[in-house]
Amino acid sequence: MTARFVARRLVVLVVGSCFAVGVQAAGVDPYDGQAHYDFELYGWLPTAHGTLNFDLPQASVLLPTVPTAASASVSPSSYIGALKFAAMFFAQARKSNAALFTDFFYADLSASSSKIREVSGPGGQVTVPLDLDADLDMHSFAWTAGGSYTIARGSAATLDLGVGFRYLDLSSALQWNLAASDVLARTGIAGDSAHLWDGVVSLYGRIELGGNSRWFIPYYLDGGAGTQSNWTSMAFGGIGYRFNWGSVNAGYKYLYYSQSGARAFETLSLGGALIGVTFSW
Repeated sequence: MTARFVARRLVVLVVGSCFAVGVQAAGVDPYDGQAHYDFELYGWLPTAHGTLNFDLPQASVLLPTVPTAASASVSPSSYIGALKFAAMFFAQARKSNAALFTDFFYADLSASSSKIREVSGPGGQVTVPLDLDADLDMHSFAWTAGGSYTIARGSAATLDLGVGFRYLDLSSALQWNLAASDVLARTGIAGDSAHLWDGVVSLYGRIELGGNSRWFIPYYLDGGAGTQSNWTSMAFGGIGYRFNWGSVNAGYKYLYYSQSGARAFETLSLGGALIGVTFSW
């Protein structure tokens, strides 16, 4: 079974969003005092942009290998064929106004085509614009979990306040083979990893589109910081439709990190379409 086939099956089998929190099956009241559960499988195809810090060998043997920032971007069209494995799901347990939720995202991309936009020298004093192709291997695991409480709800909308954490495990390796270069060694490979814990505060809920309509708008927004990263935020918005067994949703999800100092990366953003299916009981 090829990676391309697995990726296509993933997109076909799941239709919905990552953060359809608070969504219930048609005719079910999640605030009736009984325990209710949601389990969602989703597919997220983000475009990745980042400034990654590697120890890149310089073109001249007179220059040492120095910490260097490389601005890179990877689009879904370049990594779907290089997708080795992916697992994405969201789960929630709710009883009346209180809820626990968790979101899990893992993707293993190998030899995906990337664009290196620029390379900065020691201390960022020299920036050389480039537009070269390279292979970027990336293993990413993002886990968000927490608890929430409904602070406002009515027939038209709900609003929950959540507190929790997010963990990011990111490993990246860059490999290039150039015909000629005055900046980098003609061939090389470099890599680094990051392991970040952050506390996050979130606001999320849904907006109903009509009194008895099965259509709704789920939304999610969080922000936070930790000891190893300066700032992280995540946002989601989309549209969904309820069935008797759950719901289907589609939307856009965006995840952002920024750091300073000698880190594996300075900035990282993942944004793209998200589709999936939610089972509720």
